Amino acid sequence: MFRCGAEGCGKSFYVLQRLQVHMRTHNGEKPFTCKEKNCGKKFTTAGNLKNHRRIHTGEKPFLCEADGCGRSFAEFSSLRKHMLVHSGEKPHHCGICGKTFSQSGSRNVHMRKRHGEEGLGSESRETGEALTHSSLLEADGENGDTMITMTTAVEPMNLHHAMLRSPGSADSVVVLSQPHELVTMTTEGHAYGEDVVALL
Repeated sequence: MFRCGAEGCGKSFYVLQRLQVHMRTHNGEKPFTCKEKNCGKKFTTAGNLKNHRRIHTGEKPFLCEADGCGRSFAEFSSLRKHMLVHSGEKPHHCGICGKTFSQSGSRNVHMRKRHGEEGLGSESRETGEALTHSSLLEADGENGDTMITMTTAVEPMNLHHAMLRSPGSADSVVVLSQPHELVTMTTEGHAYGEDVVALL
């Protein structure tokens, strides 16, 4: 196991090359440069450069598969953010007043405008509370939507049934930002019982 020696980091890797790439986040090394005319942006990995080049080529390989949408994106992270439009999830909340937002940038603007200087620095509170303040976790679903109670080691939370298993799909995926620990959750309130393992 290879451990990062940077102060306050402590990340470890099974492969030396991954540690070497990780070290670029600490030393600022960006050995991969975009050769496009008038660009010259630098990146820590070849993969990040490849993703960036899609800006110049117009390639958008990540397609939204929601019914009737069809939008496509150059980066997977952009597709993931877009999916919040369809799910209604608002995982970013104001640590002061509790208002929820689908995008962290919208939350940050709200905190600066509404709460001024006291709102700055509150972003760190989001990590542990993002799920408990999500619109998906309200006690009652809108328009009679089915909700599922999930009991975790932290506290109970409710998720729309559709977020766990969509019709015709054998697999269920819930994407959580900033994982912290592995928690087994038991779902209730539907015809079948199952345990869901999630990173919180």
